[in-house]
Amino acid sequence: HFGSRSKPTRTRARFRPQPQTQSAGCTMGDRLDLAADTAAASSPERQLRSTVATGSGSIADVSVVTGGCVPASAVPGAGVASTRISPDAVALLDWLRGAAGDYLGKDTSSRVVLPAGDGEGLLLLELGCGVGVVGLTCAALKPRARLVLTDAPEVLSLADRSIASNDHDLAARCIARPLPFGDEGALREVLAEMDYSSGRDSGSAHLLAIGAGIFYWECVFVPLAKTLEDICSAGGRALLGYFRRDWKVERRLWTKLLPQHGLNVEVLWEGIVPAPQDTECFAPVCTRTPGEWNARIYFVTSASGESKGSLGDSSPDHKFQPWLAYNGALTRRQGKQGSDGKK
Repeated sequence: HFGSRSKPTRTRARFRPQPQTQSAGCTMGDRLDLAADTAAASSPERQLRSTVATGSGSIADVSVVTGGCVPASAVPGAGVASTRISPDAVALLDWLRGAAGDYLGKDTSSRVVLPAGDGEGLLLLELGCGVGVVGLTCAALKPRARLVLTDAPEVLSLADRSIASNDHDLAARCIARPLPFGDEGALREVLAEMDYSSGRDSGSAHLLAIGAGIFYWECVFVPLAKTLEDICSAGGRALLGYFRRDWKVERRLWTKLLPQHGLNVEVLWEGIVPAPQDTECFAPVCTRTPGEWNARIYFVTSASGESKGSLGDSSPDHKFQPWLAYNGALTRRQGKQGSDGKK
């Protein structure tokens, strides 16, 4: 489990070692200085373990390694939270383990928010993975799914060490590959290596992109929107954990850029992620726009309901609409979904 089952607005991941003394949060004015400092920063490597219930009803261990030196990278924002777990990831992990069921007034579990079953034919693609905690957790939840952890080339060693820290059954289904945002060729190479095209043509494969902690910098919004468009054009969907740092800037991605790229954006959950006690393994909570919520879970799909690329599938697939698993919840929420109507 990755968090308290009390209220979704007070979620906290349990994917952590012994807590350390809490440090003061940074301000938004510190973000550039923080980013510059991370290139030379180093902290002790620490292995974090947790146990999750899989889609087949069994129990699986998940491990990630945090800390170490932040690799230098020319990619904007690549090193900001690459050695720690972001609050965006904390929100998504808690939602996966069932906080969304509390929010919707339904009792649910982590295995119903991903495509049903054990993940047969499911290809998971984590964007900007860092240490890979979100991708590895989803792969553990779906014991027959395959996972590609993607990030800037220079930081993939962080994903590789997390993969190697897991048991063979999980590690054997996971690889790390470079995928700069906006690089359609790199995405096609990854999908081709995973034989996604032939599987999709046969109707046996599904593509789900997942991501968290990839919204730090406004300069990545346009290339990220392009990558999400390419993924949805290839028949995929995206499940994204987002922490609000500067809503006046960041809302543009959700309310303008993604729709301009032909994408539908839905808010599945919103709530509060508190400041972490362990700031060696978890990135600080920094926001300029406090309010009733500081974190959201977004679901991104093609607005047309069809795929435009050769890898696409125009048929609707309810397995990728997690709220359908909540029985009557869809009818209750239909009037509020369809776009990010909560400004």
